[in-house]
Amino acid sequence: MSYRYFPPAAGLTVWGIVLFVAGGAMSGWMWASAVRESFREATSVFYSSNADVYTGFAVLFAMVSIAGFVLLTVGISRAVKRADQRYDGWFRTLQLGIAAAPHPAPLPAAPVHGHGRPHSPGPGIPPTGIPTTEIPPMPMRGPSQPGR
Repeated sequence: MSYRYFPPAAGLTVWGIVLFVAGGAMSGWMWASAVRESFREATSVFYSSNADVYTGFAVLFAMVSIAGFVLLTVGISRAVKRADQRYDGWFRTLQLGIAAAPHPAPLPAAPVHGHGRPHSPGPGIPPTGIPTTEIPPMPMRGPSQPGR
């Protein structure tokens, strides 16, 4: 199955929320109506109940709610998968950059001045001979999906 027939993760998530909430609310309302109709039929001799119809609609809307929950789960899992791909690629470049950094020879001992502390070039300036490795920036977009 191709990806182009499925909406993006955000669309799946939104539709999942809408169907889950609306289906659950309507199912609850229909179930309450079925209980009310059953109670009216039990308390009155001349009342004919439509509780079966309400029960059928309650089951139908419960299935809509379950379908919404499935869409919500799929949308969230797709979003998490894409984020995982994005950050995994970034972390791989980060690890490669650190591994490829040159490792210098150990520095000789710094000369000690009269106050007993080693000499440093100044605040915020690293001592010479220590490489500074920069962390690459976080990518704005992840890798593209196949078939798009």
